[in-house]
Amino acid sequence: CLMGSGNWNEPDSPAHMAAFSKEQLGWLHYFNVTTDIDDLCLPPVETDPVAIRFWTDGALSTEYFIAENRQQIGFDAHLNGTGLVIYQVDEDVYSSRLLSNTVNAEETHKALDVECADATSAGHTSNADDLDSTSNRGDSGDVWCPSTQDTFDGSTIPDTRAYSGAATGV
Repeated sequence: CLMGSGNWNEPDSPAHMAAFSKEQLGWLHYFNVTTDIDDLCLPPVETDPVAIRFWTDGALSTEYFIAENRQQIGFDAHLNGTGLVIYQVDEDVYSSRLLSNTVNAEETHKALDVECADATSAGHTSNADDLDSTSNRGDSGDVWCPSTQDTFDGSTIPDTRAYSGAATGV
């Protein structure tokens, strides 16, 4: 369930920092999902600094997805849309490109990629969503919520495939 009540992308707000960055700074922790869970209640990250981390069969890997519940609370009061923000993370890319400040320079294989609910193609293709095509800097269609996009799996757009193209089973 989602709890709580957004301008999704106000770059000057520290609250708009991704869950990955917040975890790196010790400002939030991950709840690792290792099995299918029917009823997981993820509170707003603004009130409970936790995000879920998930991957194939709950395996810990350097590539995984994280999700955080963003609601119109506190620093997030001006979000364009509320719901889950899902990211695909590749820590190997992050580590190898951090010092050159190019962690997200390759559009089809980023270290930290927002899996926009309003993407127009599956897989990791150029300009697959409005963030990558620079149509906007974030909108209400980017978040996942029951009223718009409520399923994220191997057959959705975007999908849960690994950067290699392999099915993850997520």
